[in-house]
Amino acid sequence: MTSRKFPMLGGIMGKDIGSGGGSLPPLVINVASDFPTVAQANEDMGRTYVIGTNVTDNDPTKTNTGQSFLAGDEIIWNGTLYVALGHAAIFIDDGTDVKTVNDPRNFDLQGGGLKDDNVTTAVNLGDGSNTSCDTTNKTLIGAINEINAKPSGVSTTMNSSNTTDPNYFAGMQITAPGQTAFTISQAPASNEAFQLYLNGVLLPKTEYSLSGTNLTYSGVALSVPSAPGQPDELTAIINYVAGATSVTSFNARTGAVLPASGDYDVSEVTNAVSTSTLNAHTGAANPHSGSAANGANSDINSLSGLTTPLSIAQGGTNSGAALTNGKVMQSSGGAISESTVNITNLTQKEVFFAGTGYNANLGNFRTREVGGTGAHNFTFCVPSDFASLVSCEVVGIISTGAAGAAKDIDLSSDYGAVGEAYNIHSETDTTTTYDFTGKANQLASYSIAPVLSALSAGDYVGFDIDHNGIGGAIDYIGIKLVYNI
Repeated sequence: MTSRKFPMLGGIMGKDIGSGGGSLPPLVINVASDFPTVAQANEDMGRTYVIGTNVTDNDPTKTNTGQSFLAGDEIIWNGTLYVALGHAAIFIDDGTDVKTVNDPRNFDLQGGGLKDDNVTTAVNLGDGSNTSCDTTNKTLIGAINEINAKPSGVSTTMNSSNTTDPNYFAGMQITAPGQTAFTISQAPASNEAFQLYLNGVLLPKTEYSLSGTNLTYSGVALSVPSAPGQPDELTAIINYVAGATSVTSFNARTGAVLPASGDYDVSEVTNAVSTSTLNAHTGAANPHSGSAANGANSDINSLSGLTTPLSIAQGGTNSGAALTNGKVMQSSGGAISESTVNITNLTQKEVFFAGTGYNANLGNFRTREVGGTGAHNFTFCVPSDFASLVSCEVVGIISTGAAGAAKDIDLSSDYGAVGEAYNIHSETDTTTTYDFTGKANQLASYSIAPVLSALSAGDYVGFDIDHNGIGGAIDYIGIKLVYNI
């Protein structure tokens, strides 16, 4: 049912207007086809039309002005368009609620609000649990101020039966400029569970202190708000964990879910914790106190218990790591660095044995000349620090006739140590040929290692080379032995 709670001032319901339609009753319009034709509207000029439901005049067979109207509007025809006279009703009582006709419109209160000395009931808050705030004999503004404080009946502790309100919000009443002392109705479990906002901005903990329910504010001077929701507005939040009362284990702690000293506050946790935040967590109460900071440190005196040696690049000695070929460690002015050396030279040796029976001179070289079909024997002793053979080559100067490919030279050897048969090891190689192409009048060498496969430290070696028509002489100067120690 629609009723006129607040009739429009100057409303013309029932008032005669014009000469044509003054005696006609109001016509209710619910749909576009309810509008009159242009001829009918002109004939009924001055007739009042009442809009029953939101509608647009867009029927081509009617006045078809394209105007839109809301339910409750009162209009008349002026010969061209409809003119709004007002609204038949401001509120609608649907039997359950009283609300504005064109829901959802806001009801804007001006001046000092509503006040009725006969109010005896409380204003109910739509929070699902019908928690009430006593507004008896209060203006609406006074009621809002009281609602900003903690409503009676709102739980301040979290338990298994209260899982819908994990945070308790409390507005701090600012009653005097520069106010610093406030009282909250519920002490948090710890300071880490408490947050304070000024005009919606989270304040750092350096701008206030909390002792039980006593809050001391030390930030910028506060001013008294001119109206609710206006600066300055101080809001406290006490955090709780919804629906949880205890955990089996958390950071080696059990029992009630309560923050502990040294835990990080939620406001201090970001995607990347800054150095300043970490530095703020120092002191005896911080479990990480004394930890080395990220970056350069000047307060680390020693390291012990390392299972992996520090590399040289990290400032260590790389102790326990195998040296790679070509790298050694050296110290200069207290700093350890890597140097490149030929590590092979530290594990290998080479020795040269001059030939015997020299019979010619080539330049300033004293040589043993062996013709194209000649032969010669060499003798040498293996050093006592010999561990294994790397190479053993006979060295000579190739004549022009001996230069070329596939030179057939036979090798044979006898060798043994003192106390052994002179020929305990006896080997031959009559199949290998040698390539001296482009080596005329050059120093060259070829390997005799194939006939020294069992060589040992202290062995005495005799071996023979036999040229099988190689086309020219080779002037031999001696033997080069390379071995591992």
